[in-house]
Amino acid sequence: MKSLLFILCTIICVNTFAVERPSGSYIEPPCQVKGFFYRDGGVLTASCRGIGTENYYHDTRLNVTASCMSGSTVSANDHGQLVCDNPRPMALPEGSYINSCDMNTVQFDGVNLSAECGRGYTTLNYAQCNPGSTVSNRDYKLACDN
Repeated sequence: MKSLLFILCTIICVNTFAVERPSGSYIEPPCQVKGFFYRDGGVLTASCRGIGTENYYHDTRLNVTASCMSGSTVSANDHGQLVCDNPRPMALPEGSYINSCDMNTVQFDGVNLSAECGRGYTTLNYAQCNPGSTVSNRDYKLACDN
């Protein structure tokens, strides 16, 4: 019985959290994809070439979940940086809340960050966090990490 529950939970959990690497022109040259790490909030890492630097690869990373609208494709710009083809209006603060809150409900106006994190909406005045602070979901409330 325990093994049946384990198998059932594994199927449900894998299907619930399975996320595919975003599509886009970065997949072909000028980039060499190093990895897509959903557990880190959907971070895509690659080495890309910029215009005029065909022999030089630049390491770049993009938090796809925080920076791109749902369904956005990714490409490399002229400087070899990964960019969203359909970016969020304001880049979201990074942090573990991205993995535990409903990303379809996240709103950020540059000051207030709000999302549905399990028990209704929660709002954080991000302006009161230290500059560059990451954000986590602590007991269903958004909180600054530093």
